[in-house]
Amino acid sequence: MSESTLFGRDTELARLAVFLDGGEAVLLEGEPGVGKSALLAATARRAETCGMKVLRASGSEFEADISYAALNQLLLPLYARLAELAADQHRRDVDS
Repeated sequence: MSESTLFGRDTELARLAVFLDGGEAVLLEGEPGVGKSALLAATARRAETCGMKVLRASGSEFEADISYAALNQLLLPLYARLAELAADQHRRDVDS
């Protein structure tokens, strides 16, 4: 689904575009089936088009009792690039 197929979602897409342009955080909530996933997918595509790295995580009942499961989902794809960080504060922050 592309942004052009999200009929009637111009306001939401504009707010998410502001977020991509330097917003600090965004909370997207709503009833099941209202299009949250479609809005997030359109925003992720826009971010990737702008050269941003998009990290995704999804909750599951299976991982409900596992501490930091979503954080693990987000950071695991970046682990292979850890060696690329300079041996300075950044690496120490990630390793600790």
